[in-house]
Amino acid sequence: MTRLYLSLGSALLAAVSFMIVLGEPLSPDRRYRPETFAVKVSEASGSLILEWSPQSRLVQSATGGVLEYVDGGTPHRDEVDVRVLRQGALEYRRRSHEVLLRLLLLKKRDVIGQMSVRLTGAPAVAAQETLTNRNGK
Repeated sequence: MTRLYLSLGSALLAAVSFMIVLGEPLSPDRRYRPETFAVKVSEASGSLILEWSPQSRLVQSATGGVLEYVDGGTPHRDEVDVRVLRQGALEYRRRSHEVLLRLLLLKKRDVIGQMSVRLTGAPAVAAQETLTNRNGK
């Protein structure tokens, strides 16, 4: 009788385990692709230009954004209007040799996407400024 209960218990355990694996697979669904928020950062004349695809589903579903930055050790936080997000670009004029930028996409109060970049070193100097300095003017 004990052997019968052990056999039934083992069969029941195997069946439950099988059902759990079928209901909740151990490997992720390959059809699921998380949305990305890719941002290109370039620098010109001491300004950082952040560019992204305004057609991105994350950008399209955002209701606003926030630009958090630490420039010269001082933290700042500025709201980014949804119209700026839909344009796909933002310019930030750096004030120091070390800048940390973080752009958050918001849907109401929830963060739905973010990017961050850290820049160190002297800001790039415009070609005109370089020529002027070299000529002594």
